[in-house]
Amino acid sequence: MRAKKRREAPRECSHARRRVLAQAAGLAGAAALGPLGRRSAAATERLDDPEAWLGATALIDHRAPQIRVIARAAARRAGAREAGAARDAARDAARDAARDAARDDAIARLLFVEVRDRIRFGFTRGFWRRSATQVLADGLGYCVTKSTLFVALLRAAGIPARQVFVDIDREVLRGIVDPGTPYVDHCYVEAFIGQTWARTDAFILDPPLYEAATARLKREGRVFGYGAHVEGLNHWDALHPTFSQFAFPHAEAISTRAWGPYQDADAFYGAAHPPGMRPWNRLNALLRAGFGALSDGANARAKAIRADAGRL
Repeated sequence: MRAKKRREAPRECSHARRRVLAQAAGLAGAAALGPLGRRSAAATERLDDPEAWLGATALIDHRAPQIRVIARAAARRAGAREAGAARDAARDAARDAARDAARDDAIARLLFVEVRDRIRFGFTRGFWRRSATQVLADGLGYCVTKSTLFVALLRAAGIPARQVFVDIDREVLRGIVDPGTPYVDHCYVEAFIGQTWARTDAFILDPPLYEAATARLKREGRVFGYGAHVEGLNHWDALHPTFSQFAFPHAEAISTRAWGPYQDADAFYGAAHPPGMRPWNRLNALLRAGFGALSDGANARAKAIRADAGRL
């Protein structure tokens, strides 16, 4: 059994960047902020409840066989029981909590590598509206779609997980694609491990692209571009916050909006956001359907940058 869940008291944020810092520091509930930056205790409790982040949605289709087989393989490799198997009754709560945390930590790290390495950075038809099984079949994804797959795999393994939405400076995509907006919607993942929410977006860039992109940024003396932050990382210990794009603690300099956790991208883009807090890259169904053709150039540029990795 999981130990009693940690709760947070309601907080206020009067400025967009304070909301960014609060979210990056792991304070759940930015999604419930009202026009005055307030959230109720009930909303905070609901968002902080790990059990609320285990269900399936149209996009987080973690009960699909192809998702479950990967989660089970990770569980076996971690030396744990199959995902979804009942845990022993707790006779020693502290011992069992530590064992569960170690199990979840090992599985989460294996699934992180699976998503990072198996799904190359890129864009596909449908843009953000891709289910986890579709992302797996595509073999391509960016922050929103790769996080969709990662969350589905974590939930299939019995680990509460969620997508957290913020925005990020468009410069992160310089050299790959021009989004046409000053900022772009960004998504990272939080997984509930060891009684805390562990955060990362370091799975977004496949290793060859990460290696080549950060090498280019260092040579050019730039902070952002080619899908990466020069100080970003592409590994994760399932404990410390680790980012390849969002690059906390620099969030206040690269982000203006923190929407918080949502059940999936459909919920985020379908929500009623107030003026000044609307997503940058929602796109209607027609534009999403044609995005595959529009993304060909971006994928070609990413492929060319990736090829540099072998020459470094």
